[in-house]
Amino acid sequence: MRALNSIWIKFIIRFYERDNFMSYSELSNRFVNVYNELSEYMEKQLKLKDYRSHVQMLNIMSKKSHIVKNNYDELRTFANLRNIIVHDSTSKYNPIAEPNKEVVDRYEHIFNKLKNPPTAYDVATKSNDLVFAQPNMKLIDCIKQMHDKNYSYMPVMDKNNLVGVLSGDSIFTHMRKNYTITISNDFKVEDLGDSLVDPMDERFCYVSKNTLLDEVIDMYSRDIEEGKRLGAVLVTETGDSKQKIIGMISAWDLIDYIGKEDK
Repeated sequence: MRALNSIWIKFIIRFYERDNFMSYSELSNRFVNVYNELSEYMEKQLKLKDYRSHVQMLNIMSKKSHIVKNNYDELRTFANLRNIIVHDSTSKYNPIAEPNKEVVDRYEHIFNKLKNPPTAYDVATKSNDLVFAQPNMKLIDCIKQMHDKNYSYMPVMDKNNLVGVLSGDSIFTHMRKNYTITISNDFKVEDLGDSLVDPMDERFCYVSKNTLLDEVIDMYSRDIEEGKRLGAVLVTETGDSKQKIIGMISAWDLIDYIGKEDK
């Protein structure tokens, strides 16, 4: 998230004598249009019965949308800058300040993300990039693959059917259940048994490819509050567990995606 000071610095304000500035500024017009469209969007989304100011709506939206929450400081600053632009304007809307193009582009970018929010499939590691295990594979070989590719989870497939998900927790669950701290070189993935399906400290779920990112984030948040971590979210066409897996989302995928989007 950008520092507020950098926004003010990059917002190059040009003050004009009223008599010398009688035409529209394209950048100012774009900036104010985003502000107005954002206000209309929030009013429709929140369905508020009573009037709320732009900033009040931002406060409410920040509790409902990770996009508003993660860009809240910028959106508040943009709201203040909008007031500078239109301050004491004439009825013909001759702004007394002009924003920098980079700031206008940034405002439009945030609003476009809000109007067209990312989905589960946008965030997911796609199936072509996933590594799948088979039940008869040696566990040690799968662990090496996960280490080499820096993966925390590996779906275990028997033909086209998901058997479970291999993870550190599924291995530790097996060890705790069987009171052992060693696994032989010949130990196979299928030998983990129910630990693949129901590890002690994690769970897994399915979502459709069109599930909004906000909903996935809420799933992770709720599980943290309930004390059992959501290990990975498996993405299929409609969220049906019998469908082909087209992607997988881990907490690291979310962190990486949101980090990139907020730059």
